[in-house]
Amino acid sequence: MALSLATTANAQGIVYNNGAPNGADGSEMSAYTQAEDFSFLSASFFNGIRFWDVEVSPFVGTVTVDWAIYTDLSGGPGSLLHSGTAVSTRTFLGLDALDFEHWQNDLSIGSVNLGPGTFWLALHQGPDYDNRAFYWETTDANGTASGQEAADGSGVYAANDLEHAFALTATPEPASMLLLATGLLGVFGVARRRKLNA
Repeated sequence: MALSLATTANAQGIVYNNGAPNGADGSEMSAYTQAEDFSFLSASFFNGIRFWDVEVSPFVGTVTVDWAIYTDLSGGPGSLLHSGTAVSTRTFLGLDALDFEHWQNDLSIGSVNLGPGTFWLALHQGPDYDNRAFYWETTDANGTASGQEAADGSGVYAANDLEHAFALTATPEPASMLLLATGLLGVFGVARRRKLNA
């Protein structure tokens, strides 16, 4: 039972999937902040962000990403709801024909709880707005609004006419798992007592 709970605690569930990378294009996210919309039909929570990038080989340094969640305002990022900075856990996926590196990036963030509605995820790589040729990979058009970008940290967004690959993930938190384990032990104890008394 402990092994089962440990496995569950480490499992990541996808709560929103904007699509897998299609290898067709990307948007520079060091000189720009890139943003993509997403929607929930009911109250939801996530504590991870997965996205894919292509970058000039070899890319030097730790990949630190500023992330933010905004409300939707007329089809673009509106008011800031949540933000933070996270170091990416990276998985190398290979080189393309031009020797660009393909990576999967997983960001572990604090719990974000949102109600139903449309929101925007914004990502920016690095501590400044220098161009490091770090591109958020595109995905196929999926019926949502196209991505938006803001240059030089201005916060003024304009459409870039691309759709980007990302997913929002949820890993059960230790406190939730402890509560679940306690409940299961209680149920097991009651069932055992009934069996002994029968």
